[in-house]
Amino acid sequence: MARTITLSVSDNTFELMHKHPEINYSELARQRINEYLASLSEKRAISFDFLILTDLIFAQEKIVEIHNRIEKNHKIMRTLSWVESVFDLDLFDSLSKFLHEFARIHPFEDGNKRTSFVCVDSFLRLNFMKLRIDQSSKKTTDDEKFFWQNANTQKSLDEIRVFLKKHVVESKRPKSVEAAVLDSISENKILLERLAL
Repeated sequence: MARTITLSVSDNTFELMHKHPEINYSELARQRINEYLASLSEKRAISFDFLILTDLIFAQEKIVEIHNRIEKNHKIMRTLSWVESVFDLDLFDSLSKFLHEFARIHPFEDGNKRTSFVCVDSFLRLNFMKLRIDQSSKKTTDDEKFFWQNANTQKSLDEIRVFLKKHVVESKRPKSVEAAVLDSISENKILLERLAL
């Protein structure tokens, strides 16, 4: 059953609309309302519960542990105390800030791209998601280029956020934090090898 609503617009908007009678404004309004409601549902689906899990991956000790699992050179060059400050009420904003700052601060002598990727992917896994990345041992994929460019601080926060949202897929939640990290490493082995070059 369809319902009818009345919509008020400014005089200026009405004049502009009158200049374009070919546009179906009712359909345009319906589409925009549906898009907006879908975005609200998406935000509600990814609730603030993710903040409770941040210490499982984004504690300084855990990041170092993840780094040590994928990189032989364990030298820390800069502090990781900044990590806590990047998390706010939006999951994708928080993860975008983490990737952006990790590249800029470059806390480890080696393995920064791989460490930041595994941290983000493992955390998503704990939240019933993961990153689906195009990876190839024979050629450089656009997804691999993204991580190289981000490491060179060539990506903005908005670009990182768009990339994350585009590459997130649903996933079963692993049995433990350790399983999330190991699954991320094993499923993205080719990408991690390429990012080590």
